[in-house]
Amino acid sequence: ISSLTWESNTTVMVSIDDSGLGTVSARGVAWSTSPDPTIEGSYTSFDSPATGFAVRIDGWTASTTYYLRAYATNEVGTAYSDELVFTRPALAVGDPHLGGIVGGLDPVTDYQSGFVITDRNQGNVCWASAGPLASNLDFNGYTDWYLPSIDQLKSVGRNKEAVDAGSISTGGAALIRDLHWSSSPGQGVAWGNFCSNCTVTVSGSGGCIQGFVRAMRDF
Repeated sequence: ISSLTWESNTTVMVSIDDSGLGTVSARGVAWSTSPDPTIEGSYTSFDSPATGFAVRIDGWTASTTYYLRAYATNEVGTAYSDELVFTRPALAVGDPHLGGIVGGLDPVTDYQSGFVITDRNQGNVCWASAGPLASNLDFNGYTDWYLPSIDQLKSVGRNKEAVDAGSISTGGAALIRDLHWSSSPGQGVAWGNFCSNCTVTVSGSGGCIQGFVRAMRDF
């Protein structure tokens, strides 16, 4: 194993230049909050036979120090790289985190909890379909998504630049400047254009008025 480096806050780059004259059957990164992590503890595997690969690790606690070692296993045993020590930065709005992009943080928990928004829209639908579309979403390994409140959408709107950057970095898309449905009381309450003072109430009684759905989940 020749190198173990950070590509970003959540991605580790690993290079393997010698398989020990054997066939590598498993590879990845072992990690812990204590030194000398092994695959007997927490680890993330990588299935491709490539000698250079990237491993994405989600769910770490912000402002916490982690110890990492790349590993490769062949018929002789498991070899580990030198150790890399990394302190996960404090979370910020716009960071990719736990299935989505951080859209808001709670100061009561020292900004360690909040909500994430998906990095792309789930659809452009009538009001009656918006809630079920969000609550039935299975995205990035999570199923506890919901239709956001008007205040959550306003929070995202105030931080549109950061949320857009995070969304694009994960292969998603920038927020569309158009109506987005919320779950706040009242039929057809939407947040329009992600700008100041443009909350609108759209009546659904006259037929289907379409709005976008961008689901959220708490962490």
